[in-house]
Amino acid sequence: MSAKNYLSWQFNHLRFCLNKLENYYQFTNGWHCGDGEAYPESTLSKVKELLIQTVESGFVKFDLYPGSEGSIQLHIYLEEWVIEITVYVGILNSIYVEDPMGSTHLIEDLSDYKKALETSTQLIATIENFRNNQED
Repeated sequence: MSAKNYLSWQFNHLRFCLNKLENYYQFTNGWHCGDGEAYPESTLSKVKELLIQTVESGFVKFDLYPGSEGSIQLHIYLEEWVIEITVYVGILNSIYVEDPMGSTHLIEDLSDYKKALETSTQLIATIENFRNNQED
């Protein structure tokens, strides 16, 4: 894929996720089969901020998922790995890294989102290196 096509694809994907987030503004209490809380402005704003920081950090494969209890998850995909970010009531609530085997690893320091993403990718590299060394 050429650099121009890649940037166009990345921009369109970001726009797709931002449009998806805009739709979450429409959700009212009971949106999920009678359950499901409406999303507070603080949660939607925080997810938008994190989504933009995700792109600024160089991640290209990501998606958003609504939680019926008022949370929103941002998933970042790195090959077979998933970084799961949960925002609840406008606060970055948790970051987990899920490996290809289904094990999850909690990222504990959430004070700086970009640093937490960096920590997540470092954890992935460390685990992959460990596994590669075990196979030798």
